[in-house]
Amino acid sequence: MPPKKKTKAAPKPLELVVGPIEELKNNAGSKVKLSLKPNKKASYTAYQNITVKIGTDKYQYSEAWSFGEKGGKQDLFSVPEDLRKNIYFSDAFMWLEKGGVDKSYKRGTAHSVDTPWGTAKGRDQLRPIPVGAKVTRRKTTLRWKTPTEMMRPTEKRKVFIENSLNRSL
Repeated sequence: MPPKKKTKAAPKPLELVVGPIEELKNNAGSKVKLSLKPNKKASYTAYQNITVKIGTDKYQYSEAWSFGEKGGKQDLFSVPEDLRKNIYFSDAFMWLEKGGVDKSYKRGTAHSVDTPWGTAKGRDQLRPIPVGAKVTRRKTTLRWKTPTEMMRPTEKRKVFIENSLNRSL
């Protein structure tokens, strides 16, 4: 009887890990850490379409984080002190795509109404979510007792596989 051939198991596909919500140390907002599982540097990008409401203001935009670049990745919500009298609400859809960040995404400026994505790479136009993508939807609410004292952030999550070509927020 011939010896059995050793077959290599197919490598597990990379998976986006969205860490638990954490408060920023300065009470300005919240953050979640982003990583890949298995954890390694790779040519993948996490994209996020997000709607943000704070007071009477509403923003819709898309953000991107490259896992091909050095450094930790995090999605940070930082609210300027003068807006902390309002409730902050966001509805975000995040997923992973192979390849680098789309060239239309540009780094913004913290607390700018022109670039509400802050210092991440972002753009005003939402990105279509690819059919078959594993999506993490996060609904986040931030409130402050005073401008320097934030209450515990709340977040609801749902993970699903995208099956629509025309998702709108």
